[in-house]
Amino acid sequence: MILDRDTDALTAAITSVRVVLESPGVMLLWGLIITALVAFSLWAWGAGLLVVGPVLGFASWHAYRAALAPYAPDPEAGVVSQNA
Repeated sequence: MILDRDTDALTAAITSVRVVLESPGVMLLWGLIITALVAFSLWAWGAGLLVVGPVLGFASWHAYRAALAPYAPDPEAGVVSQNA
């Protein structure tokens, strides 16, 4: 969130706690999936992390984007586009 939006660490942490409290079941399931996949990938001396790591990173990014509202920059603050 700090890289995606112009926020500080405290705001990002509070937002993360809020999202977890809004849907604890989904977050618990996601945590279990991450734990299981990482544990399974470490079984072969960590070689599975070469596949599981990027997949979990990509999936976590999309889960983050789905959990939070889209970023709407304030044109009066001088921010024209977050993607530029």
